[in-house]
Amino acid sequence: MFPTDSTVVNLLQHRASNHAQKLSYTFLTSGETEEIALSYSNLESQAKTIAAQLQNLNMQGERALLLYPSGLEFIAAFFGCLYAGVVAVPVYPPQGKQPLSRLEAIAKNAQAKIILTTSNYKAEIKQYFSQISKFDDLTYLTTDNLDSSLGFDWKKPNINSNTLAFLQYTSGSTGNPKGVMVSHGNLLKNSANIYQAFNHNSDSHGVIWLPPYHDMGLIGGIIQPLYGGFPVTLMSPSSFIRKPIRWLKAISRYQATTSGGPNFAYQRCLETITPQQKAELDLSSWQVAFTGAEAIATQTLEEFAEAFACCGFQREAFYPCYGLAEATLFVTGKVMEAEGTERQEMIPPTPLTKGGKLPTQTFQEGNVGVLERLSPISLQETCELREPKIIKVDSKELQKNKVVLTSEETIKTQKIVSCGRPAIDENIIIVDPETALPCPPETVGEIWVSVASIAQGYWEDEDATEKAFNAYLPDNKKPFLRTGDLGFLHQGELFVTGRIKDIIIIRGRNYYPQDIENTVKNCHPDLRDHSCVATSITSEEGEKLVIIGEIKRKLEQKINFQEIVNTIRSHVSRKHGIQTNKIVLVKQGSIPKTSSGKIQHLAAKKAYLENNISIIFQEDSSEKNTKESQEKTMSHSIELNKTQKRKDKKIVRTNLMVKKLRQRKY
Repeated sequence: MFPTDSTVVNLLQHRASNHAQKLSYTFLTSGETEEIALSYSNLESQAKTIAAQLQNLNMQGERALLLYPSGLEFIAAFFGCLYAGVVAVPVYPPQGKQPLSRLEAIAKNAQAKIILTTSNYKAEIKQYFSQISKFDDLTYLTTDNLDSSLGFDWKKPNINSNTLAFLQYTSGSTGNPKGVMVSHGNLLKNSANIYQAFNHNSDSHGVIWLPPYHDMGLIGGIIQPLYGGFPVTLMSPSSFIRKPIRWLKAISRYQATTSGGPNFAYQRCLETITPQQKAELDLSSWQVAFTGAEAIATQTLEEFAEAFACCGFQREAFYPCYGLAEATLFVTGKVMEAEGTERQEMIPPTPLTKGGKLPTQTFQEGNVGVLERLSPISLQETCELREPKIIKVDSKELQKNKVVLTSEETIKTQKIVSCGRPAIDENIIIVDPETALPCPPETVGEIWVSVASIAQGYWEDEDATEKAFNAYLPDNKKPFLRTGDLGFLHQGELFVTGRIKDIIIIRGRNYYPQDIENTVKNCHPDLRDHSCVATSITSEEGEKLVIIGEIKRKLEQKINFQEIVNTIRSHVSRKHGIQTNKIVLVKQGSIPKTSSGKIQHLAAKKAYLENNISIIFQEDSSEKNTKESQEKTMSHSIELNKTQKRKDKKIVRTNLMVKKLRQRKY
């Protein structure tokens, strides 16, 4: 493998010198068959040309926003920045009437000096930035029309493995985006881990539709193929979103071995691909179908495997994994076991073996697991992928942060997918986020990680860096990264349950938004999949559950909203034992999402509270109950009046009878 104490510039130079004409990147311009391609030699030539112009502008060490439509121009610009010693800042390009707040926040935080884009896109970009103050002195460089002879003036920058390569702005799914500082060494170390974990080799072939301004698309889809020396076929995210069949067609056509995306990508295929389209697919080459970046639904994995088995897809190919930008990307992945072997058991601490392999270890303090070093993913041996590990736990106990396994499959059972183990010599511990003390075994807590590719911190944010990147256990032996994610360890594997900031706490019990959201999305056909938010609001009586769901656009005028609301209430109550205080039905596209498709829970909650969301119908259970109570009271009052009138009439009749009897003479 390429040495991890080097730079990405050296890596590309190595590929261009040894495999000059080998295709590195192919882009499907229509998302299907039209394609343009770059060899390693072509890529380096373009990178040197762009870098030379950046050097002429004295931009070394400055930050450059990369604002590109989908295509190979972005890749050339990214490597051009690295070749010039310029810090690249990949940013989701503005689209239509999209709000500019995120772009403005990133440009301001990064203190960007220059914007790289294409000649066709420049006018649109300048128009966007003309609406933002304090950016009048930005330099614009179009990279698709530079004179290639500039490349001869390129001078290799004075950089090393610790040099900052780019700023990866977090998706902002739980807060404002922060710029994660990723070095050349971070990229190479994480790429080495992915290469081993995915069992890649020179015969591997990737198909990637993920956005290049997102860590999974950039590092997994662009840097990893370069590191491994194998080709990758790319398409734009919009090509996939509009027609998910394009993704699977590309895998079939190019006989790709590695491809994947968040859970919703597999769900989209289930919802849209027809039996006729399946008949044309050959997915037998697909060895690593990675899934991550959001909650992994066991139902989606099972249904996809069953639906596409006829196309040659094998459920063993599913590769659940866990990662985050602060660790560069990859942290854990599914265990790949040799056929016929048993999983390693936890053994007492021993030193590194001669070959550098680390046996599975558990470090303990009394009866409490202080540090569980997970068995490394072995990866150079010939092995077969196993199916994803799925366990069943008692959902009621999980609400109390306790992991209780069950063999039953009832309404109180919850299935959770393992995200596997980390690479060699990397640690994961589960910690109480309030006390910063290690959790007992089989307990949910915050996931803390210590891996070789931990990033350098957050750009221009020392307080946040100190809090997240320098967490210590009581022994103060080494720092850990606080992920902000919740999970637990079981049999040496990591299971992720949710985000600390997203968790809903009602009457002392923990409810994970994704669990409630999965219940809601499956309860009624008129609700859009992957377009539901479960959150909470504070009232005088405590925390109350609020559910926001998108209605399918074509059905907005034709459906019974009250029926949907009633269905949501009953399903959530029956499955989770909790009352839904408010249900809000909104127009399609109203719920904010990140560039990778993850729901932004805090942004959605804020939009609702500020009345900045397109509501079609909503119902408040307390208002409903009050109204029903008033109606019952009124009805009861009317009944009382009727009863009293009947009594009065009866009394009158009785008095008349008595009077008549007295008047009779016998």
